[in-house]
Amino acid sequence: MTRSAFVAGAAVVLAAVITGCSSLPGEIRNPPRDAVAFHEGASDPDAFKGEEVRWGGEIIGVDNRDSKSWIEVLQRPLDVDGRPLDTDRTGGRFVVRVDGFLDPAVYAEGRDLTVHGTIERGAEGAIGNQPYLYTIIDAETTYLWDRDGD
Repeated sequence: MTRSAFVAGAAVVLAAVITGCSSLPGEIRNPPRDAVAFHEGASDPDAFKGEEVRWGGEIIGVDNRDSKSWIEVLQRPLDVDGRPLDTDRTGGRFVVRVDGFLDPAVYAEGRDLTVHGTIERGAEGAIGNQPYLYTIIDAETTYLWDRDGD
């Protein structure tokens, strides 16, 4: 391989990397400066009402209502770009409210999601027969990650 062919190939790879990263919203890639950590917001959601978060995890399910979709998420720690890690470590569950309809076939169980938004409130619910306090997040930005890990 000639030097010019190598340089041209490297330029194509670099452009692909830059293009791939540029599609990721800044609010997802970069956490807000004073973002509430999951363990804090989940333990007392009402104390953090209106505070910014960047949380993510695995979609448990989607409930489409009149004008909003409610996404239940199993929280997972995020990597440096904001993608949920493939781990069993979790702090619990939260709910994301998004304006409009989200197709449950696309926002399917098991998909990774990261959200930037504000804490709306806590809401009593249940996981099976166990009572559970959900933190409700009003989404400003959501990012549904590719299934293949990219």
